[in-house]
Amino acid sequence: MRAFKSYVLPTLSYGAEIWAPQLILQGRTACERVQLEYLRGLLGVRDSTPALTVLAETGQLPLPAYWTLQVARFVSNLQAMGGERVARLAMLDSVALAADTDTGLPLARQPWAAQVSRVLAAAGAPCDLTADEGVAIPELAEALLERHVASYTHASVKVQRYIEDVWGGSISAEAYTPASFLCDVPERRRRVRLAQWRTGSHWMAEETGRWQRLDRTQRPCPHCQAPLEDVRHAVYDCGMAMVYDYGLGRG
Repeated sequence: MRAFKSYVLPTLSYGAEIWAPQLILQGRTACERVQLEYLRGLLGVRDSTPALTVLAETGQLPLPAYWTLQVARFVSNLQAMGGERVARLAMLDSVALAADTDTGLPLARQPWAAQVSRVLAAAGAPCDLTADEGVAIPELAEALLERHVASYTHASVKVQRYIEDVWGGSISAEAYTPASFLCDVPERRRRVRLAQWRTGSHWMAEETGRWQRLDRTQRPCPHCQAPLEDVRHAVYDCGMAMVYDYGLGRG
């Protein structure tokens, strides 16, 4: 996770306060796909693993949330500048240009100030760009986290099952942090197995039978013929699966 925060996220967000406002409200950008691809690779899970599951397992927010915070910090810095600073004057010029621009234009064709105003308003932090007082960053960060956590309420059935099995039925903002095994388990092979089991991105009959549209009662363990081969069965009941399929054993 340190590499993600130190290299990947800064690279995807470099200069985002200037070019990203028009993309934040768009969703599913190429940068977001890169973020999720990296996190899936970090966990060692399939490309089909739901984005919400990947984000929860790694304790990350969607990329647009990070961009929104970056925009808000940039605006606050501009507002704190003296009235004669070039950057502050450029922002005020953009505000004036936005006032004379047709608001019906696509967001990408509107001035930067108009894009920023839309983004901050959508995040629940409307801001007068001509004022000297900036956005309350801690409150905005908390609101973005709460909004993201709330999105799990209406997630897909697969994500809901992950929340039930891993999070105990609900996700809270206070507990939204990277899974502890990502730091506590030094061996990558074991981290990958844990991530696959926790996210449902494994090759047990529970999953492979779902792809074949088999009823759950028709997904037996190939080693002991138990009615259903799932993570609980493999870990607690069937040592054969742990040894032959995953090479981990019970120790």
